[in-house]
Amino acid sequence: MHHFFCIDNELVYWNFFLDFGPLSLGQLYRFCQGLNTKLRDASLRDKVIYFYSGVHPHRRANASLLITAWTVLYLHRTPEEALLPFRYIIQSLPAFHDASPCVCTYQLRVIDCLRGLEKARRHRFFDFENFNLLSYEHYEQVEHGDLNWIVEGKFLAFAGPCERSSITPEGYRTLTPDDFIPYFKKHNVTLVIRLNKKYYDETKFTRAGIAHAELYYLDGSVPSHSILSRFLELCERTPGAVAVHCKAGLGRTGTCIGCYLMKHYHMTAAEAIGWMRVCRPGSVIGPQQHFMQVYTASSTARQCACAQYHVSAADNFQFSGHAVKPPLLRKAASAPAMANLAAAVIHPPSHPPQVMVGKYVLGCRPIMAHTTAADLT
Repeated sequence: MHHFFCIDNELVYWNFFLDFGPLSLGQLYRFCQGLNTKLRDASLRDKVIYFYSGVHPHRRANASLLITAWTVLYLHRTPEEALLPFRYIIQSLPAFHDASPCVCTYQLRVIDCLRGLEKARRHRFFDFENFNLLSYEHYEQVEHGDLNWIVEGKFLAFAGPCERSSITPEGYRTLTPDDFIPYFKKHNVTLVIRLNKKYYDETKFTRAGIAHAELYYLDGSVPSHSILSRFLELCERTPGAVAVHCKAGLGRTGTCIGCYLMKHYHMTAAEAIGWMRVCRPGSVIGPQQHFMQVYTASSTARQCACAQYHVSAADNFQFSGHAVKPPLLRKAASAPAMANLAAAVIHPPSHPPQVMVGKYVLGCRPIMAHTTAADLT
């Protein structure tokens, strides 16, 4: 007997422009909780549980990331092990597009997001055992602050406040520093860094005991060496949490925080971008992706990166891909005819549940992952 389920119409990515994923951290949590519930359901004990997606490449990429992320988080596989059953189709999955309306020249793949997620879990940037889904989904809404923790207790990214509260043409109420101060005080935010133009009086924060720093650079561009160095210095010497914003809290904000993650947590650019796209969709845009790619923890390399990419958003960038993928994923392979199945979870009648991902049908041989999920019970 079989049990099929799909999340295409339940967990929907709300795009900015041409971006289509990855799905957010809150949506990943919902998926994991839902799948774990099915695994524990006595009525499904003797059934084969199939997780499937639509045939559109965007849906296949998002579904593949969900099921492989689950195996990384709950079966403790490496990202490479999680993607092994998808080795014949991995090249056909599209790269995730940035939150821009133009061609994206940076290739962010499923494997990058998995590696970023795995490092974020390892360094305790998030904790699904104590994850507050209601809080995450509440504060990610524009009217409630549009904020997300990139590193729990250390980095908070949010959209820039305004001097006065008003209603936008889209029907949203703009927020002022006074709207953020109670939340910041509760969560030990001791420094606010502004990367965009001045739209509010910073003394509203300082009078509340929250330090404020001004590090403006042009929207859509990358930071100069002096600005990035100052950003890193401020964050390194701040004992509490740091709240960072530009106008939308995506591009400039993600770029600077991402460089900190690369320096202090030894993430690659792709891993840092992949993680931030999961916990704050839309982070890091256009040339900022390539800037992060050439950035390293070496001060010499940082100066070269800042000098090379310190340009405006109007400049034309023509770059090829980024980091070389491991041999397993780099090897080209023609995918056999596949049904509309992204993954499956199997319950043998008298054994702990086993996970099958990338199940091939239409006469093709299935690929089974043998790690059990007994630890879920």
